[in-house]
Amino acid sequence: MNIIKALEILKKLELKAEELYSHYHNLYKEDKEAAGLFFGLSLEERSHADLINYQLRTIKNNKNSSDDVEFDDGPLNQWISEIDAQITSGKSIPLAEAIQFGMKLESDAVECHYCTLIRTVNPELGELINKLTSADEEHHGKLKMLADNKGYLNIT
Repeated sequence: MNIIKALEILKKLELKAEELYSHYHNLYKEDKEAAGLFFGLSLEERSHADLINYQLRTIKNNKNSSDDVEFDDGPLNQWISEIDAQITSGKSIPLAEAIQFGMKLESDAVECHYCTLIRTVNPELGELINKLTSADEEHHGKLKMLADNKGYLNIT
């Protein structure tokens, strides 16, 4: 797959994650701790999309850049659909389920798609992917801490 198309799909997922966390922020606004975390995560997801936009501009401006990457967009498109379903369902879900969904999203993002892009020959892109992967791991940790603080011991 062309690197530009792959990055566009990654950007779409980051923006969907921003939308999800904004949705959760609104759902749990009475819980200051949860609302604050979800608000912060939504801002960070937006900044990830901005980083990808920067990389896209750099690649598009490099006339010699026509890198193809090994990239399966199926898992990403599945996540985008699942996020859309959460947001548009109109149902309020328990906080524990929202935390668990966010943790699964963040851990799957690390394992299923960012790592495949590191194989590209573009070292700058590898650096970007490493930063995004690290941020996903940090998000997972923040969600886990919230789960622990709320007494949701069975969430991993």
